[in-house]
Amino acid sequence: MRKTISILLICICAMTQLIVADEAHEEKTYPYIKPIFSERFRLVTWDNAISLDDRANAERFFTRHRTSLGGQLCLNKNFDFTIKLTNEFRYYVEPDEKINSGFHEVFVDHLNLRYRFGSKLPLILTIGRQNIILGEGFVVMDGHPLDGSRSIYFNAIRLDVKFSKSTSGTFFYSTQTERDEALPLIRDRKQSLVEQPEQGGGVYLKTKLQKTDIHLYYIYKKLEPTKYHNWLYGFSSDINTIGARTNYSISEKLSVTGEGAYQFGSYRNHSDRKDRSAFAGYLYFNYSSSKDSHPFTISPGMYYYSGDKPQTDKIEGWEPLFSRWPKWSESYIYTQINESTVAYWSNIYSFFVKSKIQLLPKVDLLFDFHRMYAPRFPIVITGLIGNDITPPDNTMRGNLYIFKLNFRLNKHWSGHLLWEEFAPGQFHHKMKSLASVSDVIADGYSWVRAEILFKL
Repeated sequence: MRKTISILLICICAMTQLIVADEAHEEKTYPYIKPIFSERFRLVTWDNAISLDDRANAERFFTRHRTSLGGQLCLNKNFDFTIKLTNEFRYYVEPDEKINSGFHEVFVDHLNLRYRFGSKLPLILTIGRQNIILGEGFVVMDGHPLDGSRSIYFNAIRLDVKFSKSTSGTFFYSTQTERDEALPLIRDRKQSLVEQPEQGGGVYLKTKLQKTDIHLYYIYKKLEPTKYHNWLYGFSSDINTIGARTNYSISEKLSVTGEGAYQFGSYRNHSDRKDRSAFAGYLYFNYSSSKDSHPFTISPGMYYYSGDKPQTDKIEGWEPLFSRWPKWSESYIYTQINESTVAYWSNIYSFFVKSKIQLLPKVDLLFDFHRMYAPRFPIVITGLIGNDITPPDNTMRGNLYIFKLNFRLNKHWSGHLLWEEFAPGQFHHKMKSLASVSDVIADGYSWVRAEILFKL
């Protein structure tokens, strides 16, 4: 069945590619349909990225297959309608007791109307299921982190305003339930999207002053008690975030980029109520040698997400809003599960160096090094030997090494090979059920992914 569907989709893709090629040399006449198709294959393997314990037998080796098919109907230059369906399933080789049930659910990835209007003050209004990425995705990127990278959509209303040539703004409001209850599903698998119902919105302003880009924003997020998950998510919370991002060109080859944000709001759990006060940000320099035979860039910097102080009556830990995605690492988001949940960037800071060199015109090699720490050590780390038994000597999380080879065959075919290696520090500990008090320091892990992507 999977082979038949794959062959069918490839045939559709080939036909639509010919249509697009024929129309590329002709002036568009309305209405017309722009086809949407992509096929992504990933092979992923790691040993103990979650447990950090070699004795846990936690190896994973599986493939991920994501197919997206849809189209965009452009009625005129101002109005268009987009629909895209997506399916992603996995096939597990290790552990072999994993149930490989074939196709997962088919869901509506995009379904939106977009209208452009106004001349002196151009506006773009988008209503429906859509992607929203603001800035570098530090606060807004992924609308539902629990389904991984199969999709990042928001159920949202978005308004983009062009105030002048150098100044623009984005206003949005979104809502998300724990499972997809807004639109029909084919083969519903009760896929979890978020831990608890949430809604939010905000305003994101951008302007440019000579050599400086300036972004200012306010983001609001509201969390409601869970209907499906455990008692850990039985609370409600209101989170307000104000922040700014700037990029300044020091010279033709050197620039500096920084972003910082402050959070305030409230947390309520039964009779318990606390105020929020948290901070997060990053700063890095970027040197680019674009005119060399093998252009390269190097970017030293740091990022910081505040951690909670359990002994106070406030919550100082950063709430990552709509940015629970692998911004800094594809593998370490799984290690975070034992502290809170997947991709929950909080209570962490790092000094890093990122680099990229162009080996060939369409082949890049990237290398990152992160020296990672924790601002605070929590009282209890779920499932691990924490300071309830033996306190760590420091809050050093460890060293993370990232190697990535990107290649692009043409505008349709691309891929990469990614390897991440983590050497834990004394912040991390082994699992209580497997470790003795005299042997608690965590083991490292290796994490590898290969990807091939085709898209129209």
